Amino acid sequence: MLLGTGGRVNFKRVHRLWKQEHLQVPGRQRKRRRFPGQSVHGCVRHRALHRHHVWSYDFLVGRTEDGRQLKLLVVIDEFTRECLAAEVGRTFTSRDVRLTLQYLFAVRGAPEHIRSDNGPEFIAKELQRWLERAAVRTLDIPKASPWENGDVECFHGKLRDELLNRKLFLSVPEARYVLDEWRLEDNHRRPHGSLNWQTPAAYAAKLVDGQAGRFSAASYVESPVGATPLPPTQHRNSTLPDSLTTTGTEFGVSNPFADMKGCAVQANKLREHFISRDVAAQVIAACPDNEWRLIFALARFGGLRTPSETLLLRWADVDWELGRLLIRSPKTEHHEGKDSRLVPIFPELRPHLEMAWDQAADGAEFVVTRYRDCNANLRTQLLRIIDKAGVTPWPKLFQNLRSTRETELTETFPLHVVVAWLGNSQLIAAKHYLQVTDSHFEDATRAPIAVRQNEEIAGSEGNGVIRRLRENEKGPEFPGLSVSCALLHKIAVPPRGFEPLSGD
Repeated sequence: MLLGTGGRVNFKRVHRLWKQEHLQVPGRQRKRRRFPGQSVHGCVRHRALHRHHVWSYDFLVGRTEDGRQLKLLVVIDEFTRECLAAEVGRTFTSRDVRLTLQYLFAVRGAPEHIRSDNGPEFIAKELQRWLERAAVRTLDIPKASPWENGDVECFHGKLRDELLNRKLFLSVPEARYVLDEWRLEDNHRRPHGSLNWQTPAAYAAKLVDGQAGRFSAASYVESPVGATPLPPTQHRNSTLPDSLTTTGTEFGVSNPFADMKGCAVQANKLREHFISRDVAAQVIAACPDNEWRLIFALARFGGLRTPSETLLLRWADVDWELGRLLIRSPKTEHHEGKDSRLVPIFPELRPHLEMAWDQAADGAEFVVTRYRDCNANLRTQLLRIIDKAGVTPWPKLFQNLRSTRETELTETFPLHVVVAWLGNSQLIAAKHYLQVTDSHFEDATRAPIAVRQNEEIAGSEGNGVIRRLRENEKGPEFPGLSVSCALLHKIAVPPRGFEPLSGD
């Protein structure tokens, strides 16, 4: 690594400093000959020949400080030695595995083959059918033969020696953050002898199209440390971020997605749903405790992103005197000045917030404490609450709660104020959040629009007061004047008119 940065250093000096600092020095081990395996799906007979040819994934088990199990899902590209994903959780299901692969396929493209053992999460029928639809062939190694999946097992050994055996994790979020930093360091800063002492990312970037498999090796650049997103549920296989389609041209490589249309995230109006206040009251009444009532109220009446913004809300961020909440947003923190925003403590939100404050323990930091476990699936719990309330579940549970609130607020406040409170832009709000509701149609059929626009008329005999329009106010028939045509007809004009007399 030192030589790669352009420095000159003696090997013996490095070794001496290594020992003085009591760094981990691998002991010499006698080389054992092991039968490499002759399975058709093993890493010997079915070796990766180019990028995106064979991926491997497997689980690695560790422990947190309290002794609870910590499970890691690792996905690697056998040809480039890149660690594509390293997800952390207490448990994993086949659905969690599918969501991770779904995200990787959308960002990096689908591989030709994917190798795994016979774990129940990997051989689940639902996952197998999904991989078959994605045209990805599965390579299942024989039982009790980990050497047949040697590449990922070798990566696991390095990960355990350098991280798991040397770190004590207090929680799952801490493990996720540390592991993500280690993964990016291994991909971008750690040279590999099998890659001619290049880093996996540098090696993948230098591959020509013929070696790159289905997609160009330079068609993406990995996110910086700590910015690896979780597998999304809204993106599909053809949904690709704009940065992925433009990076290839920077390397002099043609854009492989230039011919694909509609790859951006599209608004699906069929999945929009307006949650009325009556329905919200039913769901709140069915919540099991005050914290769940607050979680629902923060999404429905505060417009917070759940769970990311809700779980980051601290009592120190609540300004009771000014009636404001300081909301920290992981989704927009990479934009300049968008890491946080101020949201009013709306009247519908204050009772739930005050009740949570009264029941909070002394010295409590976070507003929501009982549902901070990363394995606590708030969406699944909300579905149970909705079912208990006797309400039909709506699509995009938390998204539509936020969308409903933004639609309500825009009817009272200017749009630029509402998007500042909810943390999006006017374009995004119009495309993905603002809805047309039944109440809009009802209001439109009650009275003519012109009559509702000209309400401020004073005087008992019909002589109204003509007022100027306020800023951003839509004008009636005559721009600049809030007066109807009927009123103008009622104002009588003297017989002589208003012009000065010229003959007197």
